[in-house]
Amino acid sequence: MTFTVLRPMVPVTAVTAFLLFLLLCVFPETGERLLGYSAREERIHAYVQQLEDDQGKIALQGVVTGRTLTDYGYSCRVRVFREAGGFSFSVVLPEMPRVGSLMTFRGKVKWPSAPMNPGQFDEITYARSQGIAFTLRSAKAELLKELPGPVFSFFLCSRDEAATQIRKLWDQPYSGILCAMLLGEKSFLPEEEKELFQQGGISHILAISGLHLSMVAEWIYTALEKMIHKKGARWGAAILLWLYAFWTGGSVSTLRAALMFTLKMMAPEAGRQYDFASAFCFAGLILLLLDPMRIRQAGFYMSFAALLGMQVGEALALRLTFLPYVIRKKIAASLGVTLFSLPLTLWFFYEASPASFLLNLWVIPSMSLLLPCAVLGTVLSALLPGGGDGFGEIVRWILQSYELGSKAIGSLQGIPLLDLRGKPSVFSMICLAAGILLLMLLLRKKNKILKGLVLLLFLVAAWPVDRCCISFLYVGQGDCTVIEWQGVTVVMDAGPSYDTVIRPFLMQEGIRSIDLLVLSHPDEDHMEGALLLAEDDAFRVKCLLISSDEAQDTLRRQELVELVLSQGGKVLYGEGGAERERTGLSEEDSLNDTSLVMQWELGGELILFPGDISAEAERALISSDVLTGSIRRGFSGSEISLEHRSLQTVDLLKTAHHGSASSTSEAFLEVIRPETAVISCGINNAYGHPAPVTLERLEEAGTHIYCTAESGMIRRTYSPFSGRWTLKEFLKQ
Repeated sequence: MTFTVLRPMVPVTAVTAFLLFLLLCVFPETGERLLGYSAREERIHAYVQQLEDDQGKIALQGVVTGRTLTDYGYSCRVRVFREAGGFSFSVVLPEMPRVGSLMTFRGKVKWPSAPMNPGQFDEITYARSQGIAFTLRSAKAELLKELPGPVFSFFLCSRDEAATQIRKLWDQPYSGILCAMLLGEKSFLPEEEKELFQQGGISHILAISGLHLSMVAEWIYTALEKMIHKKGARWGAAILLWLYAFWTGGSVSTLRAALMFTLKMMAPEAGRQYDFASAFCFAGLILLLLDPMRIRQAGFYMSFAALLGMQVGEALALRLTFLPYVIRKKIAASLGVTLFSLPLTLWFFYEASPASFLLNLWVIPSMSLLLPCAVLGTVLSALLPGGGDGFGEIVRWILQSYELGSKAIGSLQGIPLLDLRGKPSVFSMICLAAGILLLMLLLRKKNKILKGLVLLLFLVAAWPVDRCCISFLYVGQGDCTVIEWQGVTVVMDAGPSYDTVIRPFLMQEGIRSIDLLVLSHPDEDHMEGALLLAEDDAFRVKCLLISSDEAQDTLRRQELVELVLSQGGKVLYGEGGAERERTGLSEEDSLNDTSLVMQWELGGELILFPGDISAEAERALISSDVLTGSIRRGFSGSEISLEHRSLQTVDLLKTAHHGSASSTSEAFLEVIRPETAVISCGINNAYGHPAPVTLERLEEAGTHIYCTAESGMIRRTYSPFSGRWTLKEFLKQ
């Protein structure tokens, strides 16, 4: 790859991509309005409202354009061509429909929702990037018309037949992997296999590879060239590649490969020389102009980054003159792919391993053997029973080696520099991008200053930062607060939504171990996620703090204690708060009133966590000591200290019992006088939290009120440099 000449297509594509990134990623509301997305969604909303009956259901006719097998049935993509300017929606059906069938659907509309926490799945962004307007729930379907025309029917059904043949020749998980590789069909891909390959840093093979697609197209061109003239061979190879791209669903990688290969084939016809940089940028430009929302898709970035990485890796490896040429040639592709894809993998998936470089040394070249063997095995087995068994065994052996390699990479979990976790900051990504650009510039000529700058930018990007913040997560009708302070992580309760909220948040923050898990009381809205957290191999709970009140010693809490002890953690029993023996509460009192009450002294402020105690327990608490935690940096790192202190004025109150009317009494507020209060509750919850009377009490006390149901995650951040606290609401950032 040469970088000596700047092609006109390069700046045009760069400017276009930058403008789209600004419009759709940095200023999404402005961009969606300017590009017409907002007007289109308003038009669809108005149309759907007209169709709703008294039960809130709608009836629509549409054509099934795709379907994927899920745990709940077949998730189908349906296209409505005329109404509201045309749009697509998704629906889950119990039986697999034929793609291309015209059907009537009746059900309730669920519009995509915005994430309420960092790391949470963004339904709106995903729906827009996929062109899905809404999901039709509890839908009933009726077939109106079968597939139109024998040619169209064969084109669509042959993909299903190919998947069936693959599943006959190979058992799971290999049949699911091959369906994803060859057909772009991920319906049969086991989730655990997907996670295993992602762990090994080779998840890029679980899609149709643009690189190997181009390689196959070259083989087709070579074969056709021997049978017909060059011009016919070029056109034939390009047409076959485009047919395959659309047959397999038209993913970003296949369309990019088809565009670039077509340019390569047609360049001689136009009397031009093929240029990789121009073709690369042209493909990106066309894909973005056809669908600007691709600027938000991980697959778009990963596809282009992997290809560019292979080209740069080849040039970079040649500079490693201390290695033999044969070794440099072998490591080139893997080196480039790892260099370019690692930061993107961390950004989108929060976890990556540089050791995947070693596995890709085998995976990338072996794919050139695996793919033709898989195709030949499938075709021969369809023509002759047992005809593809030999090729099938070769494919099975290669895939098994991928599994073993991924497991080996996974065994490195927790080893510094070999197991990376956490979403990089925007500043880190800018430094990485600048470093890679300078690295590409170094390929033109050697310069000691540029080498120093590249090294400095990479060091700055990778430099660890100890956060000092308190994050009140939105977990629906429940509680979960994560304290990150000078390298120490404390989780205060962990209620519902573990898989969708708590785990992604911890992964994004780069957290591996929980230094202290505090359970106020064993109600499910405080404890459900704590059990799942203790079971999760991705994290280690070092210490569990629970109440010593016997009333809390439930079977579920005993299970949590055993899980923590089984992984080498320890269990502490707190004696502070509204416990019966300290406050005189009777046995008849609610389990909520046994909540372990804690306050934290951090950054010169006091933050009170009263659990779910009621006004009666609050009165008893006024004259009691409260368990107080603090985090201080020592010679061996930051440490947590716990002691009992009398209740006093606090700076922030984590409002008791989700803002219930039976808590946060006037007498209690007069004693603690919080400057800020955070209420954790679910949107439109059945309990009416927060209660209007509670909000009135807080307002009369002069307290600033924030609610996770309105703000999403609420984060208080402390700056050690300025000594000041700031507060940010996730939905208002």
